[in-house]
Order: sequence, then structure tokens, then C-alpha cells
Amino acid sequence: MKVLKIAFLIILIISTVSFIGFKLYSYFLIRSISSAVSHAFLPDSQSKENDNSFLALKSVIKDKTIIGFGEATHGTIELRAAFCVLAKRLIEDGEVNVVAFGERDFSEITDLNSYVRYGDDNATGQHLLPYATDAEQDLVLWIRNFNKGKDEKEKVDVIGLDIYNVRAAASNILTILKSYDLEASPEQIQILNVISSLPFYYNIYKDKYPIDRVLSIADTLEAEVKKNKDIIQDDPLLFQILETFRLSVQFRYTGDQRLRDAGMFNNLLWAMEQRPSKTLIFGHNSHLEKEVGNTLSSGVPRLGHMISERFADEYLVIGSDLSEGKYQAGPNNMIYNIPTSYNKIGNILAKCLKDSSGYLFWNKTDTLRRFFNNDRFITYGVLDTYAPTYPIHKNSSDAFDILYWSEKSTPAVISGNNSFTLFLPISKNTNANLMGADSISISLSSTFSHLSDKLGNPTYSFGIAQFSEGKNIVYDFVKMDYSDNRNLLLDIKDNCDSLNFIIYGESVDNVILKDLYINEKSFPITKMLYDGKSYNSKKINDSSLELSLSH
Repeated sequence: MKVLKIAFLIILIISTVSFIGFKLYSYFLIRSISSAVSHAFLPDSQSKENDNSFLALKSVIKDKTIIGFGEATHGTIELRAAFCVLAKRLIEDGEVNVVAFGERDFSEITDLNSYVRYGDDNATGQHLLPYATDAEQDLVLWIRNFNKGKDEKEKVDVIGLDIYNVRAAASNILTILKSYDLEASPEQIQILNVISSLPFYYNIYKDKYPIDRVLSIADTLEAEVKKNKDIIQDDPLLFQILETFRLSVQFRYTGDQRLRDAGMFNNLLWAMEQRPSKTLIFGHNSHLEKEVGNTLSSGVPRLGHMISERFADEYLVIGSDLSEGKYQAGPNNMIYNIPTSYNKIGNILAKCLKDSSGYLFWNKTDTLRRFFNNDRFITYGVLDTYAPTYPIHKNSSDAFDILYWSEKSTPAVISGNNSFTLFLPISKNTNANLMGADSISISLSSTFSHLSDKLGNPTYSFGIAQFSEGKNIVYDFVKMDYSDNRNLLLDIKDNCDSLNFIIYGESVDNVILKDLYINEKSFPITKMLYDGKSYNSKKINDSSLELSLSH
């Protein structure tokens, strides 16, 4: 018993000494740089005229061609709001004439840029930037108002750089076909219809169409366009839409992350070729850092690496970190806690500063630069595993020229994506009366209007996906026209044990669905499962449903 007490006492002493040692280390760590941090830090100000941080930023930005603003989480209000404030001030002072959203798709935002240059309807403009905070949507409307009455050369452009959304890319190709009366084979049109009509979470087209057949669509259209030089002169965007479609298809089929950032860079270079420009880019820290700092993506060439290599001193990038609070991220909009650590950049700054947010010019002194170039943690956000993390970040003051810091993080409230889905699972066990022995037939009537005749990537379709033991084996989708009665007859595979009937719409302003028949039997459309946060639903009767986009 005496031995146990001695052992316990030794453990207690060691633990106490370790704790005291840790506290002393942390204290002297902060003390060693606290004064330097305070002198190199400029807090936010609500007044542009008295905003020393903005004046300091403007002095270092004036000779830059590209400015990056990195966010740490994908879901913090304070970081998105800070970017929007900076964007407005730089635009007003003539320091920026292109605002680029790094992780917004090029194919999605081509229509948004038309709106900020020429559009009149504010509600339409807001709906052209889904998955956005109020501050970002307000920025779009602000840029639209800024552009009014200005000469074309003085207007500000808004672009997306990403290639993530192959559905939007396919929809743009369909728009080109229709607008310029170009020819494509029936199979190519069907492929485009299927890809553009599927809900975002369905990637099953990859099992149905080989990548070479999908990529051949862009080759066919490029040959068609080259036959008509007038088309090329009238619309320089055409070839870039085709190239973005190629890159998007390759990325979605292969999952190669190197293709994604290379696609972003490709779109950035194209935009810079269209006009003399100074571009402000918003994206995650890991996409915009100048050199490999984030150890989670050290093996992937990032957009910021490519910009820095090509443009060197013409590129300035602002990173960001946070100290505490919560953020929203991931496809399910989960709320996560900001991770804390004594050696995390955001938490170090919280101990050094009395202000709540601002810019740290950490390359102002050799002391700060060396300190933050040592390995430190940094807030990263959520990985594909939906696990929040704060990885080791190396050479932070080389990876980022300046750091924007906010003590607090408030979860971003994100707008919807202007889409709706009605869903009906069918199986032989639960509703055998809806599944014929060898086939299933669906008929549906509807009338609808798009968000705009010229804007958005409108799609409206219905279809069936068949499954065997949970794995998709075949599917077919029918794309609807403005006022349409459509029928779908599909043979049921021998090994099919269940299927999903889906009605999906995107950038549709109003739709009335009615007279749904499954195997020639009337089915109440109001009994289908419904998801559409951006839409108001109104039951007309058991067989009719009206959906209207919330404005």
C-alpha cells in the first residue's frame, strides 16, 4: 500500500511539474511576440476614412494584379463579411475590377456576371448566387448598382473559377446548342440531358457513359463553332465553356484533385485575357496559399501555388484564422466547434491582442516572420470525412502575406440552391402494386416557368433509378419542356429489388405538377417525399401541387 502511495505521489508531482512547465512555456511564448504582434496588427474599422487597416492594405495592394482572400472554415459569417467589405472598398477605390469566387463554378456564374453587368431584377440576381450568406448576396446587388450607367470598360465583373459542378457545365453546353443552332447527335444530346438533369447527389452517369463519349461532345461542338467565325467573334466565352466542360468531366470521372485547381487556374487566365484586370479572389486558405503550408494538401498543386509561380510578386494573398466559436459546413450544414490549441495561430493572437478582428502584417518584422514560419496549427474546417480538424501549417508567413484574424466565429447562414426534389421509393415489398412484373410506366403533366429566360441553369426533369441490393443498376431521366405531358416506360431488370422515382427542378420560378400516373394508376403527388428549402409548396388537390421560388 505504501508503494502505491509513493507511486501516486510521484505521478502527481510529475503531472504538476509538467502542467506548470506547459503554462510557463505558453506564457513566455506569448510574451516573446506579444509586443511585435500588437505593433503589426491593425483592427477593423467601420469607417473607411479612418480605417488604418484598409489604408495599409491599399498601400501593398496597389501594384498587385491578383489578390487572394482565404477563409479558414467554409462556414464563418465573420470571414465572408470581411471579404465583402474589402471587395466593396477596393472596387470603390479602383483597385479591383474583377471579383472571383474560387470555389464557385465558372459554368454557374457566367449568368451571374451578365446580371451584374446588365440585369435589372434584384431578386433574380440574389437567386443566381445560391449557397451564399446575406453579405455575399448583398455584394452581388451592390456590384450591379455600382455598374449602372458606367462605360463597359469601367464595369466590374463577377466570375467563378471552379470546375466542380459538371451538371452546370452540361447545361451550358445545351444552351450553346440552342442559342447558335449547332448540331449534335441524338446520343450526345441525351448524355447532356441526363447529366444536367440529375440531382447533384447522383453521379451514376459515370456508369452509363464512358468518359471518351462524353468528352467527344466538346470536340464535336468545337469543330462546329470553328466553321462559323462570326460565332467566335461574337462570343469569346464559347471556347472557355467547352474547355471547362472537358475539365469538369475529367475531374468528376477521375476524382483527381490536381485537375480541380488546374481548372481554376485555367479559368482565371482566360478571364485575365479578356480585359486589363485586377482580380480579388475568395476561396479556402488551402486553395490560395502561395506555397505548401497546409500539411493536409501538401501533395496537391493548388491554385495559389500556380498563381505565385506564374505571377510572382504580382500576387498577394491574405489568409485567415479564428480563435473560438462555431461554424457551419458540409453538405448537411452541420454546426462544428472551432478547434482550440495553445499553438494554433488564432489562439496565439487572442492572447496577444485586445481587439476582436483585423489584419496582421506578420512579415513586417523578421521576429514575426520567423515565429509564424515555425510549425503552428491553423483552423481548416471539415474534411470529406466531415471531421473538423486543425492541421499543422508550415511556413505560414511565407504561404500568406497577411493574416486576417477574428476572435469569434459565427455559423454562416447559407441560402438554398434554388432546387427542389420530390422522391418516391418503390419496392416489391412495400408497394408491389406500383411495380409491374416486367416494366414500369410513369406519366406526368406540368406547366412551369424558369427563373429567367436568360439567367440561371434551369432544368426540370423526372426519372427512375433502379437498384439491386442497394446498388444502382440502371436509370433513365426525361427532361421536361415549359408546358409538357411526358411519359416514361422503363423495363425492370430481373435483379431489380427497388427503385426511386424522382422529380427534380433547379432555377425554376414556378411549377404546377399534376396528373401523376404510375402503371396507369393515379397516384397522389402530394404523398411523395419533398425537399425544397427555397420553395413554397401549395397543395391544390391530391393530384396537383404548386411550387414557387421564395423571393
